[in-house]
Amino acid sequence: MALKIALLFCLLSPVIKAKEILTYDIKSNDNNLLLKSVTIDTSHLGHFVLNPSRAIPSTNTSEVKCHLSNQVSKIEFEKETKCDSVSWDISFKPLDINGIDISSQQNVYSSSGHWILFEWGDIHRIKGIVESQVCINGKSCSPIPTMNQAPLIKAWGGKPILISNHLFEANIYADDILLDSKKNAINEKMSKLITYLRPIFNTQNGPVNWDLIFVNIDEKYRTVGGAAGYNSWVVNYVTNNGKFNEQRFEHTAHLVAHETIHTLTDIPLSFWVSESLTEYYTHKAFRLIEPTYESAIEELIRKQVAQGDLSKRIGEVEPSNENLLFFYTKGAAFWQAIDEQLAKNNSSLDDLVDTLAHYESDELLPESFIKKLVGIIGSFEAQKIIREYVQENSTQILDS
Repeated sequence: MALKIALLFCLLSPVIKAKEILTYDIKSNDNNLLLKSVTIDTSHLGHFVLNPSRAIPSTNTSEVKCHLSNQVSKIEFEKETKCDSVSWDISFKPLDINGIDISSQQNVYSSSGHWILFEWGDIHRIKGIVESQVCINGKSCSPIPTMNQAPLIKAWGGKPILISNHLFEANIYADDILLDSKKNAINEKMSKLITYLRPIFNTQNGPVNWDLIFVNIDEKYRTVGGAAGYNSWVVNYVTNNGKFNEQRFEHTAHLVAHETIHTLTDIPLSFWVSESLTEYYTHKAFRLIEPTYESAIEELIRKQVAQGDLSKRIGEVEPSNENLLFFYTKGAAFWQAIDEQLAKNNSSLDDLVDTLAHYESDELLPESFIKKLVGIIGSFEAQKIIREYVQENSTQILDS
């Protein structure tokens, strides 16, 4: 009976070719630099279902239109429909001299002539389509990630700078104020970072091909941010009334390393492990390049912000900025303490990263990691470190 029902469902569902590559064509609006239109040719699909884009709290979604036989109507998400094409608008925020905290992941347009698109609210998906791409006026196409991959972050326009070697190729999007002084430094640091980090976090062969996007923010806001996407990342660099702030570029370099690890990683990690481990390896990678670089434990002591039981922060469904600070400080220090204890036993956290793979478990730390860790450093030392940094009562973790 179950098989008959499944077959009946397949017959009633819209029939879409599994290998169909659907193109989202983004076209310019000559009268408005801050508005683009997206069009998908759906005439060959027959009946289909349009699912809404992934979203974040600040998402604004414009109306989606169905074009059929010279008639235009509004599409309802998750309901079967038929259209010759579908379209909607994407809006962009203009960047001024103050810039923007790019971790807000808003679509922006830079006066240097390039656009930055985040998928939130703007990349709707047709049910059953496995492969799709975003193109700019029919050119410069990029694959659209699946729902379980990092989000699309796409930049175009202006004059990106290409950097490449045997490890990676990257288009750098940034204003001339940054590129004029930091192109060579970015290339050198990226090469060193990827040489060290890729064998730990990534199992794919061949050079990576990324878009690296830098967006200014004025120092008066006292913050810099970043975000990782699918084969791309974006970070802030600090300016002062439109002038490059050399003294604050170290913070940007730190963000570059952090987002590089996120972009490299093809190991599924729980949220708190992903953020804390990434932050620790940012410190570790830079200390290999510059031995005087501040360690994660040194930063924890300096900031004196992450007091209390980290596990209580991990358990909250929606991580607040304060919780993220815990992950970046106390969480990163935890991994350093683990790594240092492993080193005393002729081992390294580098060799255990793959055991941290997370598969929808409620455990704070995967059982496979705990078993391997205890086998190397012993249950006493493992429990001591976990109790100090993660959970005051760590017996449950070690016995799970």
